[in-house]
Amino acid sequence: MIDSPTQMEPIFPTSRAERLTDLAVELLRQSAALGSQLRRPAREAMIALLRQMNSHYSNLTEGHNTHRLTLSEP
Repeated sequence: MIDSPTQMEPIFPTSRAERLTDLAVELLRQSAALGSQLRRPAREAMIALLRQMNSHYSNLTEGHNTHRLTLSEP
């Protein structure tokens, strides 16, 4: 049971914060590089797939039992 709003606040790492920042910057850099290399149809298909994947895992995190979608050939 939550007794105080502070129990819901995020916990930020302190011992490796600089390393995590560096990794986040590198992830953004590589993501931008990948996005710039994909042609529009492939990029749009990847965006749609990632939206479904994020929704699936978000629902699982919230305790909703969902099923992964399977990809089919057009």
